Amino acid sequence: MESGDDLEQEIEDAMALEVLIRATHVEIKWYLSRLSIEKQEQSGKSVLTVSANAKASKPLLPKWELPKFDGNVLDFTAFWDQFEAAVHSRNYVSDVTRFVYLRAALAGNALEAISGYSVMATNYPIVFEVLKSRFGKPRVIIERHILKMGCMVTERSVGMLDGCHGEPVMSTLRCFYNYKKGTSPVAGGLIYW
Repeated sequence: MESGDDLEQEIEDAMALEVLIRATHVEIKWYLSRLSIEKQEQSGKSVLTVSANAKASKPLLPKWELPKFDGNVLDFTAFWDQFEAAVHSRNYVSDVTRFVYLRAALAGNALEAISGYSVMATNYPIVFEVLKSRFGKPRVIIERHILKMGCMVTERSVGMLDGCHGEPVMSTLRCFYNYKKGTSPVAGGLIYW
């Protein structure tokens, strides 16, 4: 009879092997679908159905709803990081599909900024740059955070300046810190850049 440690190790090994087999199976399906796509491209046939099968063979992640971006520059970095992770960085997603997802996630000024562009693969990189240049400028984002913080401080009485450690102020300071990694944004009550 095996000891408890041996049995536990055997179970862990079996589970690791199962994970490896599943990952290899997904990889084999993906490579076979890519081979099928290449053959169809060489023969001039449509690749639409095959690329759908290739996408289906990828490991699926839980559904994740993209946030809406309405043009508030304070929200752009968080929005873009999530959009990039969910859509933009996926190499099996076409530019047209990326554009459709991007357009669906925009509202207000952000949607107006790209309103003249048709949903076409060639326009996606252009729209991407339009949004980054209009809403993703670090200097503008930092200035807006400073203005926001100034408004928070003026709302408080001068005698209650110690109360500036509330959550809205600390949230703004954390945003500053993200733009200046490696340097603490608060030292002795002052902000350094």
